[in-house]
Amino acid sequence: MNNHPRRSHHQGFTLLELAVVIAIVSVLGAGSLAVYSEFHDHAKWQESQAKLQVIKKAILKFTEKNNFVPCPDANQNGYESRTNASGRIPAVPATPAIPAVPGTETRPTIPAIPAVPAQPAIPNIPVSTCSAHTGTVPYETLGLSRASVEDSWGNLIVYAVDQGVTDADLMLECPTDTSCFFNRNPIPSLPANRVFPGSALPAFNDATLPTETQLGANNLRICADSACSEIVANGQVVILLAKNQNGQLSSGLDADEADNIDLDRNFVVRSYSKNPFYDDSLLGVSAYELKKQTETETYETVNNINTNTNVTLKSGENILGGGADKSIGNIGDNNPYSQNVQTAVASQTISFGAENAGKTVIMQLDTKAYGTWDQPSRRDSGLTSDQAFIAANGEILETLAYDSTQNDHDGYYNYYDPALGGDPNTPNRTEKYWEDSHEVSFILDGNGDANLEFAVATTGTDEQVDFTNIQLILYSTPPLMPDFPSVQPIDGISQTQGLE
Repeated sequence: MNNHPRRSHHQGFTLLELAVVIAIVSVLGAGSLAVYSEFHDHAKWQESQAKLQVIKKAILKFTEKNNFVPCPDANQNGYESRTNASGRIPAVPATPAIPAVPGTETRPTIPAIPAVPAQPAIPNIPVSTCSAHTGTVPYETLGLSRASVEDSWGNLIVYAVDQGVTDADLMLECPTDTSCFFNRNPIPSLPANRVFPGSALPAFNDATLPTETQLGANNLRICADSACSEIVANGQVVILLAKNQNGQLSSGLDADEADNIDLDRNFVVRSYSKNPFYDDSLLGVSAYELKKQTETETYETVNNINTNTNVTLKSGENILGGGADKSIGNIGDNNPYSQNVQTAVASQTISFGAENAGKTVIMQLDTKAYGTWDQPSRRDSGLTSDQAFIAANGEILETLAYDSTQNDHDGYYNYYDPALGGDPNTPNRTEKYWEDSHEVSFILDGNGDANLEFAVATTGTDEQVDFTNIQLILYSTPPLMPDFPSVQPIDGISQTQGLE
């Protein structure tokens, strides 16, 4: 009998075998990490692309509401950068007279149009130019957060615009020059007997360059390579650039990426590539898109104010609130069920003259409402309705009512609420706000006056409204059809019987 224990024949890996296995695993791991890293970078690149779309929509919405495009932010503080300068209004050539066209039985007389003498250029006109044609996105001006205008690597997105915006003379060549998209100045005061040859704001219209047949001299273009051997998009008014992974580099870049930061008018867009490395993201805003956001009829009315005697435009004062420093609001006992609703009213009278008594006026304005607005609902029918009103000559033209429990708001604002205590200089409360544009019409009173009233009737002190960009337009248009002579029946002609 063999009492010796059996020996195990199982043996471990030799050092050589372990080394081989570790080498194989290392190679596989390195490959996996490389694939994951590239996938991760590409996902971040796509995220930057999505942010550009959000910014573009904000630019178009801002332009539609404010009638100009904001300048670049040259200080990285979120606000557009402007410089007060003096420009020259270009000379106006003489316009020959057009004689009257006599009327006929079926057409009224077309009156003569008098000649307009030539006008020399007018120097020393104040204008607010852009401080730079290239900077970063003015996110505060657009109502965006800083995070929303940073690419996925934390770089602020570049905001480049038409390069004529720093030239005061070009800013006054409206509505022709592309820089007019950025002209936010009101029509200037001119010497007696001088006529401004361009427009009151908005300073751009359908004729502003670039157009389908003519490009402007200073607008931007997007190319397929740094040599611009192929033009991808011409006549761009704004270009947004996310520099992404190489955002902190100013040298050692591929030619296409280097071309995007050389401050000229050409930009390069091509597919994401690791070799040669290119991961810039670009998005342009064209003149067509900016013009499309506007209502052509409204722009024509305002632009022709100086030459069309059938249109009179007047601007009212802004009645501003904003956060805790409001002038319309700050009333109530802060009980949403209270029946003790108080009303704050701001009024303003704008006169069009007694000769316009009884005529119709169109009023356009913007509102921004803040706070914890309440409305009765099936959920809570006991709440008191918070409301605001736009009125003229004793008639309520529009009622504003918002519900802070709904998600139809346009954004949030921060402010200091004394009831919560703390440092008065530090916001301690966040609430919603709503932005709207309005157009209403009413009749001037017997004196030709527009007696405007803006009211806020709420239960809470944090509920207020800004009434801004108030503009009144009076149309004194001639009748569309002429007065034809009366027709009498003729004895003996049956076809004329019954005509009066």
